[in-house]
Amino acid sequence: MHVKILARILVGAAAMAIAIPSNATGSVVDAVKAMNEYNVIVFGDMSGGHDVEGKTFVGGSLSGSGIYGIGNPTYSQSLASSLPILTVVGNATSIGNINNGPDGTTGNQIGTPPALTIGGNFSGSLNPGNMIVNIGGNASFNAPSGSTVNVGGSFSGGNNGAVINQNLGAAYSVPLQNALVLQRDKLIADLTLFSTTLNGFSTTAGSGIDYSDGNNVKLTAVAGADGYAVLNVNASDFFDSNKVRAISYNFDPNLVTIVNIQGIGGDPAAAVNYNWGFNTIDGAFGSKTLYNDNVLFNFASGYDLNDTLTTDRQVQGSILAPFLKVANRTPIEGTLVTAIFNQGGEVHLENFDPNVPFGTEPPPVLPEPGTWAMLILGFGFIGATARRRRTTLARAAA
Repeated sequence: MHVKILARILVGAAAMAIAIPSNATGSVVDAVKAMNEYNVIVFGDMSGGHDVEGKTFVGGSLSGSGIYGIGNPTYSQSLASSLPILTVVGNATSIGNINNGPDGTTGNQIGTPPALTIGGNFSGSLNPGNMIVNIGGNASFNAPSGSTVNVGGSFSGGNNGAVINQNLGAAYSVPLQNALVLQRDKLIADLTLFSTTLNGFSTTAGSGIDYSDGNNVKLTAVAGADGYAVLNVNASDFFDSNKVRAISYNFDPNLVTIVNIQGIGGDPAAAVNYNWGFNTIDGAFGSKTLYNDNVLFNFASGYDLNDTLTTDRQVQGSILAPFLKVANRTPIEGTLVTAIFNQGGEVHLENFDPNVPFGTEPPPVLPEPGTWAMLILGFGFIGATARRRRTTLARAAA
């Protein structure tokens, strides 16, 4: 990953860290790193059923079958690391396939070796073989051949030549679950900080959106002094189907471009659906697929967990939406970060990978206290959970 020091964001990070719970202080450098290492990051629950080409982290529970880690021969992979291809903090059912290029069935290798980590229980199907499986709770599935399966609780199911280590108990499951909770808290702190910080940036001179032709709404991005572009737009305009039927990128695909989309806000009890119902067409600089790793759509202001971003058309670029739900029916061509994910389409590489430094600007406005409360209490993301587990374990050892 070609990420330099994000000096501009760190200015906001230092101020905002005061408002983040002390057990989960955020880092925007780590946020960008996470968006490059993971293809999908979900703070809460995810319902799967389609491909995720890269790696996936689910902070809640995962349901539905899917294919994870199939790679993509079109793109060079910066994801080849020891991180598990799929990580689930809670329970998981019917995962489907965990692939890994040459070690799996298709695409490029994105992990060494292919691995699956689940903090809770797992039941369902899992293919193919030759992987490392770590499960904190109980497990019921046919163990893939050539795999090593470590289970904190009981294991039931077929064994096609796998090594099964079961009933490992609290000495195995508690450290595993604690580590996953801390990783989840860290991702939440980092990525919500990153989103809110970006939302505080001003539109760079010459950048903007032209709605004059609804069939070709132009996003024009011009680099600022620090080498990247920022556009601030209103969701009420951007998601108006009478105003936007197709958009085009009117900038060089190598230009890192942040599009901050401000929600309508209002009554937090009201459910708002933002419908991405328009096509993205080629810009003036060639193939639209070249934009994916440099364009980021950021949803930070005016959203809550009752709101949903629904994509009915292909998204060229990454989505950073830590304060609302996402439901896709067509592919997302980049990294996805969201509070809750109802997957109805594939998520493809290439991941968000900015290659420019950020300058300095005043820190952003902090998230509303209610937003933090919904994220932390709604998903049970309280650092005390990990501390209680460690205390319980210490007392048991004593």
